[in-house]
Amino acid sequence: MWAHRADTRLFAALAVCLGLAGTAWGETLKGAEANAEAQSAAALLGKVETLTADFNMVTPGGVNQGKIFVDRDRKAIRIEFAPPMGHLVLVDGPVMKLYGGDGTRVRTATSGTPFAFLMNPEQALVDDIDVLQVQKQGENLVVAVAQRGKKSAGQIILQFRGQSAWRLVEWGMFDKNGGFTQTRLKNVRTNALLDDDLFRAPEEEQSPE
Repeated sequence: MWAHRADTRLFAALAVCLGLAGTAWGETLKGAEANAEAQSAAALLGKVETLTADFNMVTPGGVNQGKIFVDRDRKAIRIEFAPPMGHLVLVDGPVMKLYGGDGTRVRTATSGTPFAFLMNPEQALVDDIDVLQVQKQGENLVVAVAQRGKKSAGQIILQFRGQSAWRLVEWGMFDKNGGFTQTRLKNVRTNALLDDDLFRAPEEEQSPE
């Protein structure tokens, strides 16, 4: 899904996530050490049953804002993009659907996206994701991963913060044209009760009873 980037591009993206572009690097881990740190962060994140947050998505074309809702018991995610974009993304287990603000509809697999990790972080590391590298700088932990067996298809970068209780604060991806898209979370709330209607598709909301 995502275009392959050379290691130098991966390092640069890690620096962007850490806010360290042009400065000294922290500790770099690979192999078993990187996997252990990633598993630790995933285990703590996996204890969060629901998550809601506002987000800024920074793309080569500009900044888009919105809200995200994650419910692990339902294996569901809802992403609302604010106007003028107006997109809606619904994740239901292995399926992701985009309802475009311009009326377009796209259906694709969740596998190989950050959403698979959000729904089940520990299992994703076991079944679907290879840890390429971990970068530590103070209270920041940045994990570069790729879909198992498909490293050449691109990488996803996940940033966690707070060593006593890791929390996911942003992620980044490379698109097929080489552009880096960065999603930053803010106003994060966890373990709040979420309504079933949040995860219903628009056609289900409009269908007669």
